[in-house]
Amino acid sequence: MESTTDTPPSPASPPAPERRDEDGLPLDREPTIDDVRGGANHFKFAIGCTAVVAVLLLAFWVLRIALAR
Repeated sequence: MESTTDTPPSPASPPAPERRDEDGLPLDREPTIDDVRGGANHFKFAIGCTAVVAVLLLAFWVLRIALAR
């Protein structure tokens, strides 16, 4: 006779909720790129760097045109 073990195991207790930090990120696994949280300071830094690069590019072209004449 064959043994029938196709019955699913009955859950003894519900699974424990996943532990999370104050930002809602899981504590029990390695961080991934999706876990990166930005704040107001990161936004200001990104806008400031973009503005500096734009000013440097504009200054380069103005200087290049001025020296070409």
